[in-house]
Amino acid sequence: MFVVNKADHPMANQLRREIRSAMEMQHWNGWIPELVATQALAGEGIDQLWAAIQRHMAYLNETGEIEGRRRDAFIHQVRQLALGRIERRLDHLLESESRTGIDPYEAADRVISELRSKLHHPSTGSG
Repeated sequence: MFVVNKADHPMANQLRREIRSAMEMQHWNGWIPELVATQALAGEGIDQLWAAIQRHMAYLNETGEIEGRRRDAFIHQVRQLALGRIERRLDHLLESESRTGIDPYEAADRVISELRSKLHHPSTGSG
């Protein structure tokens, strides 16, 4: 959903028109995002925002899309954690290989071999 806060701002209507225009150029499958205007300090539009959030949650639950999004979020989080750990290990290995005097191709082969070894025989550490 799109939320334009500070609905009392002189440019708020212009922004809403631009968002609507951009939305019209999109091809939406299923849910079409809502555009809600709020003025948070005055509490205006908050009920409409909450209702839009509830409608979207109902849609996600009814269609089962919420499960797919949760699965995708889980996969993304695990991928990022794994890549971070691999990167730290890789940096350590590269530092070691940089002092060996071998060519970069041989060093890359040795680093990959070491990473494979660690993946097949992981240590008990979490780092």
